[in-house]
Amino acid sequence: MGREKAIGALIFIVGLLILLYYTWGLLILVIIAPGLRQVVESIFGAGTILASIFAPSWELLVILPIWLAVLVICVIGMWIGYTMLTTPSIETPDDVQFDHEELEAKTTEEPPASGESESSE
Repeated sequence: MGREKAIGALIFIVGLLILLYYTWGLLILVIIAPGLRQVVESIFGAGTILASIFAPSWELLVILPIWLAVLVICVIGMWIGYTMLTTPSIETPDDVQFDHEELEAKTTEEPPASGESESSE
């Protein structure tokens, strides 16, 4: 399996796990079967780390993606700013010094006619 396929499989698995976790935490524990939260807390012990993992707070599941979205937007903005800051500026036509006499001489010269060769004997 190529490296790209392995990375793709990893991204797929992580996305699937996050989808299942959010479905469990928001849909099943909050909307479909709210009494299931007490069952999970009684199995793992209320207030323990495992109970907070298997019965997460719905507020955390709502706040976390919003915070991550803001974080990603800020990082992209910082990246754009850093790129603009470190990229050398290009010269504008106003900054370039032209020799106007040389430019006029080049434009007034007649180009050779197409199809004619210079040495026609």
